[in-house]
This record gives sequence, C-alpha cells and structure tokens, in this order.
Amino acid sequence: MSEPGFTIQPACYAGRYNGKPQVAVHCVSDGSGNKTRAMRLCSALNARWSNRERAYIMSPTKAAKLRALFDAGRDPSLGSTRTGLLGYVL
Repeated sequence: MSEPGFTIQPACYAGRYNGKPQVAVHCVSDGSGNKTRAMRLCSALNARWSNRERAYIMSPTKAAKLRALFDAGRDPSLGSTRTGLLGYVL
C-alpha cells in the first residue's frame, strides 16, 4: 500500500501571519478513518485545521519543514512523547 501524500496551495480564506500569506496543506485520505502520516505530521507541527478549506493552515516555512520531514520518512507516532522527537517509519 502506498502512502497517500499531500498538496500545498495558497490558502483562500486564511489571512496573513507576520505579513506572510498562509498556505493550505490538503492531505489525501486513505479511506480508513485514521490519520495518514501527512496528517500526523501536520498535527505535530501545530498546524491549524480549517473546516472551510478542508486543509491544514500553516506558514510557508512550516510547509517546507513538512515536506522535508515527509520526504525523510519521519512519522510522529513513532517518536518519543517525552522529548517530542519525530521518529522514523519502520
């Protein structure tokens, strides 16, 4: 089973934060009802869920970090809860 990914687009309804426009990260659902790895990474990065956009809203800097963590194979559900470190996918 391949891991569903995500797309990053400019946010339509979100305002600016510190003068920077926000981006919307649309995560693809796998249909199981559980969060995918991309959704767990967005939650771990403290992204804000927007029901209106049906996407996670974050800054472009956080979106770049999300892409780097996703490409590196990180998964926050395998990390340490005490230290907050993001673990690797086994």
